[in-house]
Amino acid sequence: MSLLPRRTSRNRRAALAGLLTTALATLGLPLATAATATPAAPVAASATGTYLVTLAGEPLVTYDGGVGDLPATKPAEGGKLDVASAAAKRYRTHLTDQQTRVAEKVGATVRQHYAVTTNTFSARLDARQLVRLAHTGSVVHIAPDRFHHATDDRNSTDFLGLSGRKGLWKALGGTAEAGKGVVIGDIDTGIWPENPPSPPRP
Repeated sequence: MSLLPRRTSRNRRAALAGLLTTALATLGLPLATAATATPAAPVAASATGTYLVTLAGEPLVTYDGGVGDLPATKPAEGGKLDVASAAAKRYRTHLTDQQTRVAEKVGATVRQHYAVTTNTFSARLDARQLVRLAHTGSVVHIAPDRFHHATDDRNSTDFLGLSGRKGLWKALGGTAEAGKGVVIGDIDTGIWPENPPSPPRP
């Protein structure tokens, strides 16, 4: 019996493999097929890197049962996921074991497991391994693991396009008039009263 609640569609797997094949083709790499997963020619160094590989199994936050005897971990509507529960620990172990097996099948080592909001692992992969993963039924997405640096916003008024000759303030009559009569309301729902740093006041 399969341990996956649902199988990835054949069309989705084909699309994923096609996109990856196109990307690798631009690097001038020999590409594998389902029958010959390991090309004999050298792999271009530029294809090697750290990737995020997402699998088909539901993560803890959306898993509603159906995998063997593992109980659901999805919280009730309006509830909060209990990652420390016995059910969550069992299902997390199932997901991480699955991720490890998928990585080992292509000769890779998992660097990081993710299981709460996504069923994903990170690993350093070369082009051969990427192609083999693209033909693995349980793999639904592969993406480079990259750092994204925020735009320099040290001067927030410039960043927001408020200041300067072509800024919004200038168009509205300058800083003395821009925003005049406007009332701004900020609704912040991010406070957690149960947090120890937020004790009740006497």
